[in-house]
Amino acid sequence: MYLIKRRFSAFYKTDLDQTLMTLGIDTVAVTGTATTFCILSTAFDALSNDFKTVLIENCSASDNEATHSKILNIYRKNPLFQVIKADEFIQALDRGGSVH
Repeated sequence: MYLIKRRFSAFYKTDLDQTLMTLGIDTVAVTGTATTFCILSTAFDALSNDFKTVLIENCSASDNEATHSKILNIYRKNPLFQVIKADEFIQALDRGGSVH
């Protein structure tokens, strides 16, 4: 599937939520290069659309490493998202278990 991202969030003015629901997907793993804007916008919209949301910390970045780390640390301590590394996420999927 190819999706043109129109704004900060991948969900904004797209049919991403409907497509994922139609496919029976309940978890969204968010990665990207702008933790402070695009990644958080997409993650919050995923939550708002009732998806479990995982931030993949080693597949995300920001132009400021200190800010990137602070944001990830905030959500590591918060039940909204799960913050994990890509290999942990893949292992959970391979086990057929839930990431949350």
